[in-house]
Amino acid sequence: MSLLKHTNRLVKRWMKHPRHVVVNTLDGKDGKTGHFVRVLMVQEYPPEIIAGYLDHLDGIVSDAGATLRKTIRYAKSDIKFNTRMKYKLNRLTASIQDQSETDPARNAEIAAKETILALRDSTLSNDHKLVEVQTFLTLSAPKLHQIEAAEAGLKLWFDNMSGKLNELKREQSEAMRQTGPASDPYAAHSEFFNITHYGRVTTDSVAARTYPMTRGSFSDNEGPYFGRRTEDGGFCFVNICDPDDPRAQNVTVFGKTGEGKSYFLKALVVSLLEEGVHVFVFDLDGEWLDLCKYVGGVYIDHTTEEGRYFEPLTIMPAITEIDEECARYNRSRYKMAEMGGLRTFSLLGENLTRPEIFEVGEAIRRD
Repeated sequence: MSLLKHTNRLVKRWMKHPRHVVVNTLDGKDGKTGHFVRVLMVQEYPPEIIAGYLDHLDGIVSDAGATLRKTIRYAKSDIKFNTRMKYKLNRLTASIQDQSETDPARNAEIAAKETILALRDSTLSNDHKLVEVQTFLTLSAPKLHQIEAAEAGLKLWFDNMSGKLNELKREQSEAMRQTGPASDPYAAHSEFFNITHYGRVTTDSVAARTYPMTRGSFSDNEGPYFGRRTEDGGFCFVNICDPDDPRAQNVTVFGKTGEGKSYFLKALVVSLLEEGVHVFVFDLDGEWLDLCKYVGGVYIDHTTEEGRYFEPLTIMPAITEIDEECARYNRSRYKMAEMGGLRTFSLLGENLTRPEIFEVGEAIRRD
């Protein structure tokens, strides 16, 4: 009964879904206004890769008039090195040793042997984790011929690099779900997809060649959603607004120019404001001025008369006044530090009582 059920599902999806998905970009009704979207999957990786190796593909796709989104998904592997794996390793070793000029070893056998050896070494040393890496390339273009040209360019690049792409024919809808932020690899449809289109099992140190950070450190029970943990694909929540948290958690955003660091931080700030959280942003170059005005915030200029910027919550020691310029600089710095401190305490002391405000003022005056 189960076999018949899966067979009917396979035939239904084979006849229904073409090699691409049309995503309507305007009102969701007129199919002529939609973009063509196609998902490809890396089936065989190049022999040697480094972090950021997929960046070479952006130029190939953009030259064809399309856009590219790269999704690298990691999942914890349940493979264990046991007697069965040991026998399989012996068979692969014997098969590879029997190769000749007329019958060379297959790349799949060599890759399988390397994976089993890595599995054995990680089991013995117990200092590595096994992860399954799946890489999806999502193409989008307003015209069908553009997406065809982009796919042809990607296939040629991977062929030149001794790699291979999986076109995922007739499974584009499921492939789109696999690249979604809330995809679940253990759902019924996902299990069927992953059995047919599995990833590459390797250690976390090797997986770091595809993305520099593959091991997560923590996740809270509540707080803003920060994405999926690279290590195992789990949801990651970071409670950055808990004043009683002794860890005093911080978030550091890495990325190259144009990858969306500022966009992510501004989206995070707007989300926190929508939740009623008071947000303080120390802006060094006026980048946040427009957003501050848009959300109705208060923008305070902390630059001195000389144009230098000082951290408003840090009072640096005075420099030696060897001449009048140094003395003038000290006075200007102290004045800005005093004004910044008063402004900051006034913003933070919104719900303070009058006696508490008086005590704060006396403490500032004594310092």
